[in-house]
Amino acid sequence: LSAATGIVFQQWEFMKNKTLGINKEMLVSIPMQTMERTKLASFKEELFANVSIRKVGASNMKMPGWISNSTPYKAQDVESDEEALKTMKIIRIDFDFFPATEVEFANGRNFSPEFPSDSSSAIILNESAVAQLEWKDPLGKWMELNGQKYNVVGIVRDFHFESLHRKIPPTIFIPSSDWLHWLYVRIDSQNLPATLQHIQKKYSTFVTNRDFSFSFLNDDIEQQYLTEKKFTQTYTLF
Repeated sequence: LSAATGIVFQQWEFMKNKTLGINKEMLVSIPMQTMERTKLASFKEELFANVSIRKVGASNMKMPGWISNSTPYKAQDVESDEEALKTMKIIRIDFDFFPATEVEFANGRNFSPEFPSDSSSAIILNESAVAQLEWKDPLGKWMELNGQKYNVVGIVRDFHFESLHRKIPPTIFIPSSDWLHWLYVRIDSQNLPATLQHIQKKYSTFVTNRDFSFSFLNDDIEQQYLTEKKFTQTYTLF
């Protein structure tokens, strides 16, 4: 039992201290399923009225969690028979998701309103996606998803959207103004109660059919491994 406990403790410590690839500190997750998507931009502007709010981004899924959406694809310079049985995960995000989560770019750029075509024909890949495609120079290459072609404008470093127990999957990030169910708000550590009250107040003016709720990403990650943590805390006492 002591040997098994030691192994679990080491695994917990490793997972707890493992680098996510994002900055998990002071990042607030807010469910947005019932907000009208046409109001999201205005809501974000209202949030920035508080100087303690630094960045705000959105995605269609919550971190940490399972990326449920995947798609087959065709890709430039990749033989179709080689990719016939392969898929990639898809995450829909707004232009501000990567700045808010502070994911690093390995190459290329983020989505930008300075490039109008980004909204309809640009994608960003993670490093695992580039590895699966075996592309040496991925920028500007195209992928076809559900009959539509997209051009690769950026490559982000691999980061853990799902559980740290899961291998980071090849992932495509597509810009979207719809299906954005989760908001990520980067805040300063000072004046925390007042900042959260500001977010709640603004939320309540845009969403009237759901009570305000939030969580901190670092708390969500720790909660995900609560079972292992309780085990190690219990048995390491003996």
